[in-house]
Amino acid sequence: MITMQSFAGSALFAACCVSSLGAQERGDGEARRENAKAYIEQRANASGVIPDDALYNAWRDVTSLPRTAFAFADQGWRSVGPAGLTLAQEAFGGVYAAEIKSGRINGIAIHPQNGRTILIGSQGGVWRTTTAGHLWSATTDDHCSTSIGSVKYDPVNASLAYALTGEANGFTQIGCGVIRSGDGGQNWIAPGNSPLVGSHGYELLIDRATAGSISNTKVLAATNRGLYLSVNSGASWVQVLDGFVTSVVQHPTVSNIMYANRSVGGGSPTTAVHRSINGGVTWAPLPAFVPGGVVARVTLAVTASAPDLLFALAGNFSDRSFIGVFRWNNGTGQWFQTASSGVETTGNNYPYTIGRQMDYDQALAVDPRTPNRIWIGGVGAYFSQDGGQSFQTTANNIHVDWHHIGFDPSDPDHMVAGTDGGFFQSYDGGRIWRASNVGLAITQIYPGMAVHPSGQWLYAGLQDNNAIYFTGSPVWNNLSFLGDGGWIAVNPTNPSTIFVTHSFAGFITRRINGGKEMEAGTGIPQNDRHGLPRPIIMDPTAPSTLYYGTQRLFRTTNEAAQWSAITTDATRGSGFITTIAVAPSDPNVIYAGTNDGVIIVTYDGGSSFRQFVFGTQRRFSRITVDPNDPLHAIATATTLGAPKMTETRDGAQTFNTSIGNSLPDVPVHTSFFVPGSPMIMIGTDYGVLTTVNGGMNWLQGPPGLPNTIVHDLVYSPASGTVFAATFARGAYAIRLGATPAVRRGDVDNDGILTAQDALTIQRGIVGIHPPPGSILYPNGDANCDGRLTSADPMLVLRGAVGLPTTGTCAGTLAAVASRSQSSGHDPTTMHIMPSVGQ
Repeated sequence: MITMQSFAGSALFAACCVSSLGAQERGDGEARRENAKAYIEQRANASGVIPDDALYNAWRDVTSLPRTAFAFADQGWRSVGPAGLTLAQEAFGGVYAAEIKSGRINGIAIHPQNGRTILIGSQGGVWRTTTAGHLWSATTDDHCSTSIGSVKYDPVNASLAYALTGEANGFTQIGCGVIRSGDGGQNWIAPGNSPLVGSHGYELLIDRATAGSISNTKVLAATNRGLYLSVNSGASWVQVLDGFVTSVVQHPTVSNIMYANRSVGGGSPTTAVHRSINGGVTWAPLPAFVPGGVVARVTLAVTASAPDLLFALAGNFSDRSFIGVFRWNNGTGQWFQTASSGVETTGNNYPYTIGRQMDYDQALAVDPRTPNRIWIGGVGAYFSQDGGQSFQTTANNIHVDWHHIGFDPSDPDHMVAGTDGGFFQSYDGGRIWRASNVGLAITQIYPGMAVHPSGQWLYAGLQDNNAIYFTGSPVWNNLSFLGDGGWIAVNPTNPSTIFVTHSFAGFITRRINGGKEMEAGTGIPQNDRHGLPRPIIMDPTAPSTLYYGTQRLFRTTNEAAQWSAITTDATRGSGFITTIAVAPSDPNVIYAGTNDGVIIVTYDGGSSFRQFVFGTQRRFSRITVDPNDPLHAIATATTLGAPKMTETRDGAQTFNTSIGNSLPDVPVHTSFFVPGSPMIMIGTDYGVLTTVNGGMNWLQGPPGLPNTIVHDLVYSPASGTVFAATFARGAYAIRLGATPAVRRGDVDNDGILTAQDALTIQRGIVGIHPPPGSILYPNGDANCDGRLTSADPMLVLRGAVGLPTTGTCAGTLAAVASRSQSSGHDPTTMHIMPSVGQ
């Protein structure tokens, strides 16, 4: 089980995030672990632990609920991206000009005979391409975890593939073991009763001597619970090493020889590379390779060009820094440390540094043709041509935080890399790298996504990819220079005025009219207790008034020029505010909830507050106020074993938890009152659930979402659209009712189709912001298929020059198209058509 004590005592628990601003200016090395820590804190039960099978049981119970189809305008959720995103040049040291980024990738598998067919393992599941990254498809959406730590093709029979769930780089979603595909990664078979349920995985190894079988191949899985061996192609598993096992590789020519790195112990772990000479059944440690040093994570690599050499990249336990590159000679039985000159280890030359977070980002690869060519990756990447004696920076146009470097088995000049910014390839042996991320929707959205009331703009804070915004194109644009964007508040009368909180550092920024981002936290002491998330909320009737939470509730009435506390400590004494809600129908009614089971409320705009301390502690994740009744509110919670929904109908005079009594024990992150109906939606660790009878029964759906964490459900009244923010697959949307018709293709609203309209749509598709007054979506959707694609500007251009556009809606007044999506399950007979209103 995962405990807070084990987290605090082990540098092997990695954080998921890096902030360019934070790394350079905030000195937040420990903040790299904050997201992993928060994941545990948000879910830990009263004993402070996440039981091994708790979240797996939650997934099983959620997916056992009845599914239903609702008579919405959209029959299911549809992805709105980001399926690629652009970052401003200055966001990462001025090196990211035009590359399209995506989310974190942990493992990559290239088809052994066809380098155009590739699998990637990400927080957003396994994705597959047969076009060398030009087109991608998600393949594991219905499985117990969308988080993948490693993915491998069977080296003998590429129809077989394996994926290790519950990636260990971020420790942000548990796994359920190893899943297997029999058709090259298109479909996957879930594991049975696996001892790896609830674990986090680093790496898989498919034994080439027994490969090719669906019944007796040896598979090894390196995890935070040790090294596990299967001798029957993943059907059952036994532990062969305990502790943290972060890497496992096989001798290139002697298949019975395998190596694995193992760490045991808490505050001062013992780490050693172990060797097996009987195909992974038993293991013995090799001599220590860092005399007197305490090593944390180690990544191993071998090369067919020097089969008796084993390479090891090691990071320090105490400060997570680079220790060095080591080489074991299996023939002489000795370790050798390479000089590794040229490797920058501080942040002074960010992002050209290996960095100090080597329990999180660590990658190693050796050219299969020569042991002299070595690649290492941390924050940045380095390349050696002399066996590790000297290194130079490489791939400087690639997003920071390297997790994987690999070679095409059929063409060693074809290299691949996975970072916090997605998937990258080189076809010249690592000299020139290019991104292949368009269509890869695997970004991790933190709590606090915002939508402008018009529905034209959607804003989200991402893991290690800043805060970004959506204008209609699946490729989103950079908004904020924060490495890890958090909560966002947008002025409803002027969407160019935007406030963003950092996910880890306790500060706020403000951006006005596209100008430079400025810090906007004056008056909020940095030594106040902050948590993750750090909520910021705008008064719905007075955009210059905002609220922010530490252990106290703060308010500004002058657009964050100055903040003042309007409460004393709102917690039990050691917590912090996690959620704030201003009643839409009466802004004098304000609620706030904490991570230690406290709700406060004011009825007079903050002049006085009432505090409610609940007997059963829980971490309140979101308070949602009924848009028509300021006294009706729901507080959701993520604590396992505690009530997940706490409701008041009298402004916090009384509370009850009956609305959540029939829910599975699943963390709940947010709720949403569907306008004009009794329906309530909630976002959970495993998608969206819905009730139409006050919680007496809960149903899965609407359909279309993967089984992943849903942090937000936000609503645009103008378009009648609900947006869901996921922590693995970007954002999804569903329209509840009909929307007004617009002239399709006329994005500048001048009543005609012009070449300028076509150019604006085309620029928007690749992530370039449209001119002021332009509306990319839905206006730019010239064929009424509910999305922006390359077909739309072509249709507009045809219309502009007088060519026929017969069979499309280009140039006509048309409403948003209805998007049909099959759930793959028989729906119930329940149908509700809510009226769309405020």
